[in-house]
Amino acid sequence: MAFTRKEYRKQMADMFIDSLQKISADDWVRPWKASNITSPFNGQSKRYYNGSNQFFLMLISYTKDYKDPRWYTFNQISEGGYKLQKGSKGVPVEYWFPVLYDEKGNRKRQLTWIEYNRLSKEQRELCQIRFRTSYVYNGSCIDGLPQLEINRNEDIGLSDLVEKISYEMNVPII
Repeated sequence: MAFTRKEYRKQMADMFIDSLQKISADDWVRPWKASNITSPFNGQSKRYYNGSNQFFLMLISYTKDYKDPRWYTFNQISEGGYKLQKGSKGVPVEYWFPVLYDEKGNRKRQLTWIEYNRLSKEQRELCQIRFRTSYVYNGSCIDGLPQLEINRNEDIGLSDLVEKISYEMNVPII
């Protein structure tokens, strides 16, 4: 079942409000981020989720007490030879992507964001940004996964962190 953007955002807002209502105002400290859980990532591609997907998956991890930061689609679970535990519920994540159309409005192809960013202003006007949801399941709900290895670098300095963010976001530091 695919969600509309409005339904997806409403579900996220409702879960966030519910988690806030369970915590007293004196104790509130972003509990979904305060745990020892690393940022959620796709267990197969190793790509970290960002934006609202990161927030939503961390919120789900907190509310369900998931300790595993890996998330997989049903197909990734099946293809990997793993087994989804009975009763496990998938969590929708949103995926935004540009689609290029020709001058007549015929769909040509889906682009990567790197390809889209290389287009001229005129070419970008031939694109539409599309939205799709997919369901992912937490590694805690999957049998047969290899042991999670988390490499933590506690010695990373602030300047290294700023440089990494600058590089990843392609934003120069002046």
